[in-house]
Amino acid sequence: MRSAEKNSGGPRLVVDEASFDFRGLSDAQIEHHLDELNETLRTLRAEDRFGVACAPMWDAVKCLDDCELYQFLCGEYSSNVDRDTLLLSHTQLS
Repeated sequence: MRSAEKNSGGPRLVVDEASFDFRGLSDAQIEHHLDELNETLRTLRAEDRFGVACAPMWDAVKCLDDCELYQFLCGEYSSNVDRDTLLLSHTQLS
């Protein structure tokens, strides 16, 4: 994820890996929440008032019992979540 260093003196948002525990959610709920995350990150970056950072190793977090987040976002794990939503999420977090 882009470094928050350019706003080193200002507020920043840190996305914790626990935010990506999808267990117990339907594909529709996951897609809805990822769409909200994507829009929120886009808005924060556009305002250029907040640095946005993600915890190291975010992509290796288990989002489902048998799936790591990178597998889910890259489509290696079968789901009905929109492909564009997944790719945008991966791009926003990288």
